[in-house]
Amino acid sequence: MIKRDNCVYCSNQSEKLGKFQAKVSPFIENYALNAAAPRVNIVYCPRCEGSFFDHAYDDKEMSNLYREYRGKNYTAVRERYEKGYSAVNDLLGNDPGEVISRKNNLQKVLLSVISGHNIKVTSVLDWGGDVGQFIPELPGAKKFLYDMSGKEPCRPDITGLTRIPEGMRFDLILSCHVFEHVSSPVDTLMELKGALNEGGIVYLEVPYEFPKLHRLISSFLKRNLTVLMHEHINQFSVRSLLFLANRAGFEVLAISLPKTNIWAISAVLRKTSVVPSGVPCLPGLALKEHFLSFLRFLSFVKANIFNAGAYKAVFGSF
Repeated sequence: MIKRDNCVYCSNQSEKLGKFQAKVSPFIENYALNAAAPRVNIVYCPRCEGSFFDHAYDDKEMSNLYREYRGKNYTAVRERYEKGYSAVNDLLGNDPGEVISRKNNLQKVLLSVISGHNIKVTSVLDWGGDVGQFIPELPGAKKFLYDMSGKEPCRPDITGLTRIPEGMRFDLILSCHVFEHVSSPVDTLMELKGALNEGGIVYLEVPYEFPKLHRLISSFLKRNLTVLMHEHINQFSVRSLLFLANRAGFEVLAISLPKTNIWAISAVLRKTSVVPSGVPCLPGLALKEHFLSFLRFLSFVKANIFNAGAYKAVFGSF
């Protein structure tokens, strides 16, 4: 595993980084690491309000983990460690209601930016997009899919790629629910930037996993919780996403908060030759995000305070 000491979003090296005890899940330890896991923590950065585990998976471990990811064998093994996972896995990215909600949200945000900024899109790459089910309808644009799983695209108008050819550039790159998995978000975003045409855009979507939640719950219970580490090793806030975009030299064209039917943050970033002057200040969005976190905390208190077993999928013990 790879040790991560500084904030993976804003590079904060301050000793004020908050650390909370964590533990690599037994499934990950046996399926991906094939060895005893080191002691890990989940880290909260007060500067950008994002959280991340202080260890990440190395290349071999990533290969082990994402080989046939969520496929038949993967699901069967994980079900042995985490009862009920199969039922959840069947719905992820496949539930018709979820697909429609996510695709509608993507198209609403993305098409508004494309039309508002007069961006011409002739080529689209879905980077890490499963089977490409969320690629928007963009008439005339060539559509490509790159995913480590090697799955076949869901539509005949999408070309599957096993690698990104040298020198190939795109007007639009989609990366939905990928950055929560990567060891170095800034390096990965720079990699996508290199595959964009000048003036091209990235649509970035990450799950909103309430990075402050474990802090609130620990304070409420007046004890530390052991957080289990699975494949999501980064937990984004709106502010952490803004810092990440700034570090990679992108202009932020749009950013939206999660909705109750799609717990995700989305952003549209433009490749530009003009270096951004700093991280945008969005006090309205920050206030709404804090309110959502508080509502999520209240739902935890209501649903789980008298049922500790229901929360062990995230927290190993109380």
